[in-house]
Amino acid sequence: MKKNALKSLLALILCLTMAFAATSVFADETEEAIADLDAASAELEAAYAELEAASAELDKALAQLQALENVTGSGTQEDPYLIGEGEKTFGFVVIADEDSVFFVVKTDEQFLDKALLAYGLIDGSESEYGLYVTEVMGIALEWTEESPMWWKVLCTDGTAEPAASEVGVSSIEVQDGMTYIFAATEGY
Repeated sequence: MKKNALKSLLALILCLTMAFAATSVFADETEEAIADLDAASAELEAAYAELEAASAELDKALAQLQALENVTGSGTQEDPYLIGEGEKTFGFVVIADEDSVFFVVKTDEQFLDKALLAYGLIDGSESEYGLYVTEVMGIALEWTEESPMWWKVLCTDGTAEPAASEVGVSSIEVQDGMTYIFAATEGY
């Protein structure tokens, strides 16, 4: 009887040991599965963020295309591109690498940055001083110590030589009949 009880006890201990080992293996596999799930979730979140950014870029490009849909002209000084609708009309000239493109823009916007952003003609980043223009008509300039490049804004009413603006593009009030020149500039 003692022998049978000892065998039963040993069998019970063996069963418990095997159950514990199986539970331990299952717990390890569960932890690995959770880690894999977390990694897949992080990848999915990153892909979603990239998709949102791409969607925003697509929306921006679509807005620019729609804004430029009814553009006429050839972009020369004699036959400038005509763009927009509104009460105020102004000239917009882009000078880069000795090439020039001419626009006549119509708008109801009060400030130049908003008028040009509406048609996708400029882009940049907001700062405490307003919009810092980094791109004009898709031409991006980058300020570096080795090669400081920036967009100089000149203004003229046609009766005088163009003069450099003393304020940023966010502070320039659109005036009917004015011409605003964005010139790619290197140096200080």
